[in-house]
Amino acid sequence: MNSIEDIRKKCPRKINSIHEFILHHGGIYLAKLFLFLPFSPNQITIMWFVMQLASCLLFLKGSMDYMIIGVLIFQLINFLDYTDGIVARYRNESSVLGVYLDEIAHKINIPFFWFCFGIGTAKLYNNKIYFIIGLTFALVFCFNKMLSINPLWFEKEYGKKLLDKLSVKVGSNWLYDFIKVQNIGNLLFFMVLFNQVGMGIIIYFIITSLFFIRNVIKNIRFLKGK
Repeated sequence: MNSIEDIRKKCPRKINSIHEFILHHGGIYLAKLFLFLPFSPNQITIMWFVMQLASCLLFLKGSMDYMIIGVLIFQLINFLDYTDGIVARYRNESSVLGVYLDEIAHKINIPFFWFCFGIGTAKLYNNKIYFIIGLTFALVFCFNKMLSINPLWFEKEYGKKLLDKLSVKVGSNWLYDFIKVQNIGNLLFFMVLFNQVGMGIIIYFIITSLFFIRNVIKNIRFLKGK
């Protein structure tokens, strides 16, 4: 039998924030369940990916209740995002495909979340400007990812230096963790809970746009210093 203690010992993880602590330890209990079920880690990844997409569709109702439920479900499903990795490490089934599926899932789900959230907010307030904000938000998120520095773009020796530099891990940013919509108890959840949906999407749009500008400037400075 796979005990919780067994799973913890075999699947340790460096915890950088309270969100990671909650998700990792919650994921361990879910992993105990999935270890008894005939699901591979990659199937668990596909499962939470589809479930998060489905939770975003609740926003399209344009109802306050559905907005709250959708945001809550989107957060809770994030436990499965940690569960797939724990199951993979416990069974020694970690793979490049698994990492790829996980990355693709995040890069699709977040812009889809904001696109649907924008539609729902527009319906809720009967104001199309929120749809435009949601759509622009989704595009800004995608552009931000596109502008990330990829060492494979450069010549082998230079790319290796960049990879070494970019691989340096830094501590978790508590503000960034509090903003991420997939994290438990994030800022947007509380704004939706207290009926501040419109203000929530505007604040997130401003913050994400500032992050986008910051990343562009940071990347240019980083590359000019090489």
